[in-house]
Amino acid sequence: GPGDTSQVGALLERTARGGRVVVPRGGGMCWAHVDDVARGHVLAMGQGDPGAAYMLAGPCASLADVLRRVATIAGTAPPWTLPTSVVRVASTATALLERIVPDYSAEALRASAATYLGTGTRAESELGWRARDLDEGLRETVAALA
Repeated sequence: GPGDTSQVGALLERTARGGRVVVPRGGGMCWAHVDDVARGHVLAMGQGDPGAAYMLAGPCASLADVLRRVATIAGTAPPWTLPTSVVRVASTATALLERIVPDYSAEALRASAATYLGTGTRAESELGWRARDLDEGLRETVAALA
């Protein structure tokens, strides 16, 4: 959502503003709007079973797919994608250069090629939590950058 200060947020912003980024083709993660996650925490505190864990996992997509969607929404160029194997080799080289490369660290490159998937089924069924549609959240994020 708007105001994301993470490395992913920086990539979203750069893409929305017309910059080209390079990301792995593979990997994947669950995406959830910050407002939906905050609402999920409130629901869990008020209605959740004590000691229970609720995964607030929204729609699953790769970073490359999300950045392509951001580029489409913003009318900018999509990211360049690299095979995951190339990203792994680049992470080794970046470890040597990460002090002068502002947007990428070796660990961030390794993590970008990983898969982080889960399901919000328990939060949905027990708390009534829902994550908004990925494109809806991305449109809000891009609009906030204008």
